[in-house]
Amino acid sequence: MYESFTFWLSVFGSITGFAALIMHFWRFLQELPSLNFYFPSGERGKMLIGYITDYGHMDAYGQPLEDTTKFTFYIWARATNNSEKPITLLEIILEIDGFEPVCLDSSSSCSRIVPVTKTSTISVADLIKPVITIDPYSAIEGNLFFGPYTNIPADNTKAKLIVKTSRKTFKTKLLLHPVLPPNVK
Repeated sequence: MYESFTFWLSVFGSITGFAALIMHFWRFLQELPSLNFYFPSGERGKMLIGYITDYGHMDAYGQPLEDTTKFTFYIWARATNNSEKPITLLEIILEIDGFEPVCLDSSSSCSRIVPVTKTSTISVADLIKPVITIDPYSAIEGNLFFGPYTNIPADNTKAKLIVKTSRKTFKTKLLLHPVLPPNVK
């Protein structure tokens, strides 16, 4: 009788221990950080190219001059936090094949104006700039900007976006479709 009782007690303990291990592992997987980047196709999926604004030199009207030999790249993106804890974006690095990697962090700045034709420009004021925190199960969207670059990549150039966060480093592959500014061949 005593041996039968200890046998069933050990079976019950093994089952509950295994169930607790499965529940703990399932909860661990749920708490892993999950950050997704969405880059749309079509017009919003294109990489806009602007000139670097030189605040050290002013024109006759007191406006900063544009340096047409250096470029800033703007890519529209949506970042989604799919985890139960907030994620803070610390820096975003764009690695383009054949170019030096450029880091977007809290000290980065840009002109927010992109020339589309010789006489008109558009504003890309909705910028995503680290350090920014994304709440659980929410998203932010806007333009990521990188620069300065001295060359413009060809269409369908492969690139990698490396996002360093407070919880993990995420890597995303993308294809670049640049929209050339006027006066650039």
